[in-house]
Amino acid sequence: MVNLMQNADKAAFPLSSAPLSSPITSKRGKAAHGALIAILVLIAATLSAGCGFHLRGGAITLPDGVSSLRIQGPAHLVDELTMLLEGGGVTITSNRPDAILIIEREHTDRRVLSVDSDTGKERERELSYTVVFRVVAADGKELFPRKTVNFLRDYVFDERAVYGSNWEKDVLYKEMRRTAANRIFQYLAIWGR
Repeated sequence: MVNLMQNADKAAFPLSSAPLSSPITSKRGKAAHGALIAILVLIAATLSAGCGFHLRGGAITLPDGVSSLRIQGPAHLVDELTMLLEGGGVTITSNRPDAILIIEREHTDRRVLSVDSDTGKERERELSYTVVFRVVAADGKELFPRKTVNFLRDYVFDERAVYGSNWEKDVLYKEMRRTAANRIFQYLAIWGR
């Protein structure tokens, strides 16, 4: 009886008798292995790009006469911008900077997008994130005009899973903040050309 079960297992799962650590020797196996690795790399790249991760190395050149910046604004956005700008080769300092990047306004808001027709309770929300910034010289002269960046994201709100919905909202705001910092970085990179 035991032999019948072992043979049945081998028939149903023909690979189960091969050792787990056997090397891939056939051309077909190597091609499949290579394709699997390529797919995994593609998935990892897609996920890391979606979370806001970018490889550093994009050097930024500021206009003539501007070699250092001070960033003034909410701490979490200042931290994001400092990381990006220093990664781009910009000197960030609080002592006698040539220019000041001023975050004049950071605003978050939300609104109801859809309501459940049976219960009358909200089902979907839209989050907005707005940043207004400009760059001035140390003497107050405007160097880069006031610019507004605005981002919208929507998500499903489930009142039965409020903690999960709040977590999702927080993640979306962090992602929008990271995206705003990247956008400001891009504006400054274009400004320096």
